[in-house]
Amino acid sequence: MQNNRKGINTGGNFISLRAIFFLSLLFYSVQLQSQTKTNLEVFYNLVDSAAVNAAKYIPQNEKNVKLDLGAGNIYSIFNNRIMESFQKAGKNVLTEPRNDTTVSDVSFRIDKTTVNYGELFQEKLFGDFYAHREISLSGNYLLFLPGISSHNFNYSYTDTININEVKNIENIAFPFTQGKIPPEPFLSSIYEPVIAVGAAALTVILFFTIRSK
Repeated sequence: MQNNRKGINTGGNFISLRAIFFLSLLFYSVQLQSQTKTNLEVFYNLVDSAAVNAAKYIPQNEKNVKLDLGAGNIYSIFNNRIMESFQKAGKNVLTEPRNDTTVSDVSFRIDKTTVNYGELFQEKLFGDFYAHREISLSGNYLLFLPGISSHNFNYSYTDTININEVKNIENIAFPFTQGKIPPEPFLSSIYEPVIAVGAAALTVILFFTIRSK
């Protein structure tokens, strides 16, 4: 009786360990999927880089900045992010100039954003399709210190994504976060169905061959 109880306990522990293992795999898989940044998040990071770099051109002893970000353009969603980046760079962003302080005027503009998905490819047969994603942001800024200093910026981000994630990483409210998905490779659309049909036919042939013997 004692040996039987030990066997039951061992089996229970094995089942528990196996359950923990599968749950860990599930959690790891979900975590990997959540690591893919949305296109808008990538743009936010690129805007941060551009704004922080612009702030470096302002003398350290000048803490007050009057930002001109334009109004009513399609990139106004980035305005708060730009102001926050200047704040993190140690600058005091003013909504209106002050007569009793030294203020640096900065005119910051985003001219162009692009989202490109490269040609689709598979990492294994019958697997999901992947594509190289490239997101770019360009623009310029003018600094009045008191002379005029003009600077252009161009930042980009590249990675590889599962093409099935496109619907989750794009934002329909902001068209500039969307890109054109390339068509499925021609050869892939042919050989996969042929292989699948061939495999099914081979299975049927083997089935009847074995039965006939």
